[in-house]
Amino acid sequence: MKTSLILTVLNEADSLPTLLDSVAMQTVLPDEVVICDGGSYDNTVALLRAETRFPIRVIESHGANISRGRNLAIAAAQNEIIAVTDAGVRLDERWMERLCEVWSEGRGARGVGRGARGEERLTPHALRLSPFALRPSQQPVSSCPTRTRRLRLR
Repeated sequence: MKTSLILTVLNEADSLPTLLDSVAMQTVLPDEVVICDGGSYDNTVALLRAETRFPIRVIESHGANISRGRNLAIAAAQNEIIAVTDAGVRLDERWMERLCEVWSEGRGARGVGRGARGEERLTPHALRLSPFALRPSQQPVSSCPTRTRRLRLR
């Protein structure tokens, strides 16, 4: 299955290199990265457009908040699996690999997320992908809980 990684940014020029480096170092690269910029006035968009290590698409939507930006990025995503993270984090190098493992093992039929203690659990109504990420300080934190396309349950 192909994967899309999406996120939103606003004036993240200082934190983007750490995130982009961690995406490039994934053991399993996403098939595409879709980033929605909400109207940055720093060097954010230029840094994104200069990225060549993986396929990246930048959506510029001046004034878009996080919710609007995520919705735009999800709508633009081309693949079956959509992973969501935030600027300002450094992803664990096996982050995408672990997400893909869940789906390849057939456990992704209803969605997967992580509980407060990091244990996997099935979520019945929406595909939730929120594995752990690392901040630049390398302190483990949970990446933002995310909601993507609703799955129809029969």
